[in-house]
Amino acid sequence: MKRRRQTSTRSSACGLVLATICVALCNCQSLNEAAPPVATAAPHAAAQLEFGRNLYVTKCAKCHAPEPVRKYSVSKWEELIPEMAEETRLTPGETAAVRDYVMAVLAYHGPRG
Repeated sequence: MKRRRQTSTRSSACGLVLATICVALCNCQSLNEAAPPVATAAPHAAAQLEFGRNLYVTKCAKCHAPEPVRKYSVSKWEELIPEMAEETRLTPGETAAVRDYVMAVLAYHGPRG
């Protein structure tokens, strides 16, 4: 009986992972459109921005599809980031990386009007 429960738990976990992947793949927007990569000349800054983007894509996608970064203004992101960081239990360093990434996208591309 114990073995059957373990298999059932694994099947449920695999099903959840597959469902998450399907939702992500079926999303109308591409990931690069929702969370565009940001290029920078400084290697340290590039690593921080890539880390922030990676957190944005993976941590936010646990609860919902990543919102297009350009959907909100800087002031709206200043409200959203602390709220979402608390919900996803990001460390202060992770929160700073996500904020740096979002602000870099907005500085480079600007919010959608």
